[in-house]
Amino acid sequence: MTGNTLRIVLVVSGGVPLLFVHASWATTALIGYSLTAVLFGILLIGEYPPLGSRWFWKAMIPIIIIHSAIVFGLVLLNLEIPEMNRLPRVVYGFLGIVVAVEWYFSLHIVEAFRPKNA
Repeated sequence: MTGNTLRIVLVVSGGVPLLFVHASWATTALIGYSLTAVLFGILLIGEYPPLGSRWFWKAMIPIIIIHSAIVFGLVLLNLEIPEMNRLPRVVYGFLGIVVAVEWYFSLHIVEAFRPKNA
């Protein structure tokens, strides 16, 4: 297995235990985990420079703030309207669109902070 495949399997399998928990918070936790894991563990991984890059960590601050607000809003929506959990294709299809849009804007934020010579 290549490094990328192994990383994707590990990121995705991290949420599997939440599928078997039948508590009221499990679906909500899976929404937050899936958005965070896919964005930071799969989609943005190609943009990560060496750890000592100050510009990248400056770019991560607004990305994390925006991501936290999105996750908080979706968790509140899920807790407010729990009936939507009966439609998992709709919920996770919507999450796919949300994470794609968030990734698009995150790439623009990273590029805005990237030095011209990097």
